[in-house]
Amino acid sequence: MGNLLHPIILFIAGFNPLVFHLTGLILYSLCCILIAKSIESLGIKKEYALLTAILFAIIPSHEYQVAWIADQGESLVTLFLLLTFIYYGRNRLIALLFFVAALLVKESAFTGIFIPFLYIFIDNKKEKKNITYVKDSLIGLAVIVLLQVYRYFVIGGSPVSSGNFQNTGPLKWIANFLIYIPLSFIPPDNLEGILLSKNLTLFISVAAIAGTIIWYSIKSFRQLTGNQRKIVYMGLAWFIIFILPALPKMMRWYVFTASVGFTFIFAPLLEQMVKKKFFIGILTLVIIFILYSDITRMITWKESGGKMNIIVNSLKSYKGESDFVLWCIPEKYKNVPLMKLGVSETVGFAVNYNNPDIKSPLRCEIFSDNNFIEYEKQNDSVIVFILYNGRFKSIGGVSSSFIKTEHFSFADEGYKIEVNNGLVSD
Repeated sequence: MGNLLHPIILFIAGFNPLVFHLTGLILYSLCCILIAKSIESLGIKKEYALLTAILFAIIPSHEYQVAWIADQGESLVTLFLLLTFIYYGRNRLIALLFFVAALLVKESAFTGIFIPFLYIFIDNKKEKKNITYVKDSLIGLAVIVLLQVYRYFVIGGSPVSSGNFQNTGPLKWIANFLIYIPLSFIPPDNLEGILLSKNLTLFISVAAIAGTIIWYSIKSFRQLTGNQRKIVYMGLAWFIIFILPALPKMMRWYVFTASVGFTFIFAPLLEQMVKKKFFIGILTLVIIFILYSDITRMITWKESGGKMNIIVNSLKSYKGESDFVLWCIPEKYKNVPLMKLGVSETVGFAVNYNNPDIKSPLRCEIFSDNNFIEYEKQNDSVIVFILYNGRFKSIGGVSSSFIKTEHFSFADEGYKIEVNNGLVSD
């Protein structure tokens, strides 16, 4: 279903970027609205449910869901899972249909079979017996099995054949779980800058702020009623349930669905915290800072789009064969996706080839406007590229938020490539 979204937009509006971005905004906005509705249905006052949803909406770590067209699938699957959660308490058949829709968007939604068990925390009237939750989860499991049988015989392969399950293990799962918690709030480039920064003052300041928030949250939790605590437990369970499929491989956008759990955790705490006037002042300052960060980031996304237009327009002048090699494709600009995905589609659109055969063994990331690249052909078999204000990487290689000293070599597309990244003085 996720693969149908963009072809439908192309059929209706063509290559109109406004329609694609409007779709992303609509999906993200619907998720935020459903979060507010979900929280309100748990007994939280409407104004606090709305405030919690607004805070979720402006969290900087969600920029991909808003701005990156390739990540609209995360918003769509989260939308269907929220609808599954809401309707499970109203109409279990409709909830099942929404769960199937979520599975058809992304197979990682399979842990949605545990949504019935979330109601154990919030079903204060005990309208359903625990055996009912077990039965409904087994029905969801049966649907998953049927879809996997269809996949195996019709499409081919299985989820475990994905590259996400390569070079992974329990220790990596634990590490990823711990990293995904701050990634629910902080963009990875900012988190990497804090953790790897040699600025001790910055590290201590951030640690002090985080410690204060955790301390005050624990203090507020102790003042919650029994039912409010159950909502917090349910939010924690939501995070654990939907972070499980993301543990084998660290990807920043995988945490989006799971991060909804923190809204359930925060809503009852917020209801308790706002009783203190000083907290309202602190929250106001936090919102102003977040909005400033979001606007700054939005400008960077716009700049990235401008770079993309330059690349596409330069490719349009190409007149040649449909198979060629592109060197130093910029995957990111100032930590914002540029040509990380969709290289073949972008080039095909620019040069008017349906299925161009493209080789792009060497990629790069650029970190400022003042960047340029030098090219030198030493002989028929050796080419040297020098990139200023950026770093080279391989396809699928680890991204970085800043330039650092590194040396590695790899073979790809029939080429042997050696990379030396590092800081140089003027």
